[in-house]
Amino acid sequence: ALYFQFLASEKGFRSDSRIHLHEALSFDSSLAIIYFALGHSYFEGDPVALGYYQRAQELAPHWLSALNWLGYTYLYSEPKKGVFYHNKALTIDSNNCEALIMLGWAYQAMGQPDSALLLMKRAAEALDQKYKSQPNSFTATDCIHASQALRELKAFEKAKDYLLLGEKISKGKYGPIYGNLCLVYTDLMDFENAVKACNTLFEVNGLKKRDW
Repeated sequence: ALYFQFLASEKGFRSDSRIHLHEALSFDSSLAIIYFALGHSYFEGDPVALGYYQRAQELAPHWLSALNWLGYTYLYSEPKKGVFYHNKALTIDSNNCEALIMLGWAYQAMGQPDSALLLMKRAAEALDQKYKSQPNSFTATDCIHASQALRELKAFEKAKDYLLLGEKISKGKYGPIYGNLCLVYTDLMDFENAVKACNTLFEVNGLKKRDW
């Protein structure tokens, strides 16, 4: 089952990876990561993803990413439900930056920008501290989370610096770095580099522009 999950991850958990994920389930339907990956194979906010994230969370009730992505799926429809799941994640780990950022987005969707900014500041400070104290354990995903919080705080240059660090850590092989670089370069009105980042995203994910 994990072999087929690996094949799907090599394709970036896109729609054409689902065949491998369903093959994985045919071998073992008890692995939360397979359902989580199926959720990731749909675009953000797609209601089809909801069922997969729910199943992942049922199988691994203390898995923070399953809780957070289940909550995030409600962002555009029922953000109050998202708040419930992100807060549940924070009861497990009060410094979980993914939960802090996604909870901030939920508060934004609910028209509470001040509460959202406080959460973004808390996440950014926690990630800064982690990088200073544990630089060798800082991951490309940490870099993305830092950039997301910093963009909400309008600290675009610092957000860019974290993403460039993430590019170095991942050796240029992690697509989400380039998707977020495209956003931050757009924030900085550096459209030439924004286009370059988007093109690199296509290359890293093995996509053609018509797939988007």
